[in-house]
Amino acid sequence: DRTWPFAADKNLEGGPIRIHGRYFEKGLVFLPRRTLTFRVPEGFRLFKAALGIEDSGGGKGAALFRVLAGKREVFKKLIRAADDPVEVRLDLAGARTLTLEADFGPDLDLGDHCAFARARLLRPPAGKEER
Repeated sequence: DRTWPFAADKNLEGGPIRIHGRYFEKGLVFLPRRTLTFRVPEGFRLFKAALGIEDSGGGKGAALFRVLAGKREVFKKLIRAADDPVEVRLDLAGARTLTLEADFGPDLDLGDHCAFARARLLRPPAGKEER
């Protein structure tokens, strides 16, 4: 198996991150069959991001996006290049790791530049539990 590169705060061509014409200053972009796992610091319970096919892929891609909180799948969706960014707000309660994954869509890897834009971990507001 080959390990494909990923890019932080830029697309795979080195330019700005764009999903369906919308620009994002921050984010991660990678090709399918890549998995990125991060430690969740204590006190952080939410993951927010805008997911989509990055425009530098040529506008034809589709990929299956997955997010895991520990071993628990909290998001799974096929996203196409023609889709607007998919905004997610996911509960990570009890998880020590956050895993971002993408897999091939119906056309294998044709233009599948997978973006997790504005990806960030958040703490719940003081005195409030997120639901």
